[in-house]
Amino acid sequence: MKNILVIGLGLIGGSIAKSLNKKEFNVFGMDTNSQTIKKATSDKAISQKCNHIEEFLAHNNDGIIVFATSPSTVIKIIESNRKILNTNFSITDVSSSKLNISKFLDKYEPKNFVFSHPVAGSHKSGYENSYKDFFDQKKLIISKYFSHDEHFQRIHGLWTSLKADVLPLSIEEHENFFSATSHLPHLISYALIKTIKDKDIDIEKFSAGGLSEFIRLTKSSETLWSDIFMSNLENIEKDTEAFINNMHELLEEASKTDSKSLLKKIQSIKKGVS
Repeated sequence: MKNILVIGLGLIGGSIAKSLNKKEFNVFGMDTNSQTIKKATSDKAISQKCNHIEEFLAHNNDGIIVFATSPSTVIKIIESNRKILNTNFSITDVSSSKLNISKFLDKYEPKNFVFSHPVAGSHKSGYENSYKDFFDQKKLIISKYFSHDEHFQRIHGLWTSLKADVLPLSIEEHENFFSATSHLPHLISYALIKTIKDKDIDIEKFSAGGLSEFIRLTKSSETLWSDIFMSNLENIEKDTEAFINNMHELLEEASKTDSKSLLKKIQSIKKGVS
């Protein structure tokens, strides 16, 4: 029986706890919301609760610790529990941005920390929206960092046991890719909704179908996304500049009397996008 502590039983952490095979894993849960702990225990998603990491360490010589929290919370908890680094415990996170965490951890060169990012998020949050098989066939990014093979393989095995499609990337590649494909779209959504509000337009009354996806993104956790924007700021700034330049380029084409150039530009952009 493998022992695992899931810290943060929201959408991702709750889904991990619910999806783990209880014949293989003894699942401990830790969350600041006592009602969430109570519900997770009632659901048999977790077998035991922990108020502090020390409680998990006291009962186990090794195991897995999953931080299913925002990047700043990961740093805060590890800062108070540095003794978990470079031990027999394999540690991972589920954050969408890794830079602030890696900058904090660099000085310790932790041989037991493996970065993970389930590409399975939602604008919905909380334990009540978590479910079993949440990770089934979903992409899961994993970054080796300083980790030894035994810890890397243990975390890799955790995700494959949840039927995730595991894809290794370096931290630099991860931040670069997801800045453009995830972080920038969320930033644009917030900026767009603010632009509409600044014009005193009733969004519910006058929004067309194309706006619905932007609205959905702005319903994501503001605490989490503030953390992500600050963590991956440098990459997001570069991608935002490129985005603005492309917007100006399209507007410049639109200002021409001949529409063929704009038409070709839009067709070129659409090509290869399914």
